[in-house]
Amino acid sequence: MSSTSTARAPAGKRLLAGVRDSSAFGVLVAFIVLFVLFSILHPRFLSPQNFRNLAVSISTLGLVAAGVTFILLVGMLDVSTEAVLAMSSVALGLMMAKLGLPAIIGIFGAIAVGAGIGAINGLVSVRFKINPIITTLATLAIFTGVAQVTSDLKQFLIDAPRGTLLWQFGFGSVFRIPIQLLVVLAVYVLLWFVLQHTRFGRNVYAVGGNPAAANMLGINVGKYRFLAFVINGAAAGLASVLISARALNGWSGAGQGYLFGAITAVVLGGTSLAGGRGGAWQTLLAVLLLGTLTNGLNLLQVHPYWQGVASGVLLLLAVGVELIRNRLTHKRYEQ
Repeated sequence: MSSTSTARAPAGKRLLAGVRDSSAFGVLVAFIVLFVLFSILHPRFLSPQNFRNLAVSISTLGLVAAGVTFILLVGMLDVSTEAVLAMSSVALGLMMAKLGLPAIIGIFGAIAVGAGIGAINGLVSVRFKINPIITTLATLAIFTGVAQVTSDLKQFLIDAPRGTLLWQFGFGSVFRIPIQLLVVLAVYVLLWFVLQHTRFGRNVYAVGGNPAAANMLGINVGKYRFLAFVINGAAAGLASVLISARALNGWSGAGQGYLFGAITAVVLGGTSLAGGRGGAWQTLLAVLLLGTLTNGLNLLQVHPYWQGVASGVLLLLAVGVELIRNRLTHKRYEQ
């Protein structure tokens, strides 16, 4: 055996061991089981059109979950995401439908609105040291109300003919891969690279894992937590663009139901609620699991109420696994 192959073998074993020992291993197994099960139970599950539907359906949830991953990694929590989605969607509709601005300005405007709300959350939570759950509950109420008043509870219908930029965001594809999915994959590749291969990413884990120690090492804990809120808001703003592009409107109900699914996916993927542990690909895998579950149950015509029950059970299981893992980790340190 050559020296090259010898070097490769341990690397491969380390990779397999990492996957096996990671919290995402159970998610991967569950995904494979669900995939096989739905393939047997419904003939349309393996159809190209259904795969496209699945890809589009996980795109918005995937973007929201990416932002939630970042905010949890620094030990914070933002529950205002649905208000950010609503406000960004209304802003996009207002800019394009009412002001006649081009799509590129509307898209970046929606992202900027999301980042701006995230900055407000970060400023209040970090600078004034108010509990982030209280802060974001307040901004959830405030910006939901602002979105409803601004839109008068009506939809801003957007004129985006076939082939235009916003239409492409909603319905376009490249080599039959939906652009919405490509956007999400690009975001996760960037998130993975930042977290795993940059000093910024290493500091994010340090801040979430042990903020006191990170502060002693000279890391500005407040800055990283503030930026996490901004990134979370920007991710939700981009998610609102995908929602509005599919519906071709902007409205205050755009964000309903996404926060619960995103938190479920992030915790299911193994990101610690206490901060400092988790990652991009684990969250993406959990998003795929939840999307597959919803897609398969829809094909089987299972009532949406029962789908909610299934998601709730998954969240409880994920939190339970998190608690067990933390206890085992503490016991290992005590020994």
